[in-house]
Amino acid sequence: MRRAWILLALCSCQSVPSTAARARMPGGRPAPLPQGALVQFGSPLFRHDDAVTSVATSRDGRWIASASRDSVIRVWDARTRAHVRTMKAHGTAVTSLAFSPDGATLASTSARGTVSLWEVPGGAEIAELRGHLGRVSCAAFAP
Repeated sequence: MRRAWILLALCSCQSVPSTAARARMPGGRPAPLPQGALVQFGSPLFRHDDAVTSVATSRDGRWIASASRDSVIRVWDARTRAHVRTMKAHGTAVTSLAFSPDGATLASTSARGTVSLWEVPGGAEIAELRGHLGRVSCAAFAP
C-alpha cells in the first residue's frame, strides 16, 4: 500500500550558510578534521562547492542529506557514512530539505520558487512543483 504524504512548503525558515564549507588548505585540498572529530561541516561528508544551506536526516536515522547554494543535494547512508547520491537540483540555490516520514522521499526547495520531490536513495526526481511567486525557504511533511 502506497502512503500519501502532505508536503507543506509555506513555512518561513532562515538558513544559515556554513562558512566552514569553504575551508581549504593550500592547493585546494579540504582541511583535515580536528583531532577526535567524526564529522564537521566542510568535511568530506558535507563537502559542497558553496555554502551549505540545509541538512536533514530521515526519521529512522538511515539517511542524511545536505544542500547548498551550488544547487547540489548530497545523500549519505548515516550508518556507514558512505556517499550514496549527488543530485543537481533547481538550477539555483537549494534553500531547504525535508524527508517524508517514511524516509523514501526527499523534498527540496529553491530560491527560484520551486519544490522538487526525490526518490531516496535512487535520486530520481519524482516531481517538480511550481507556482510560488518567489523563494521557497522551507518545506515539511505532515503525516
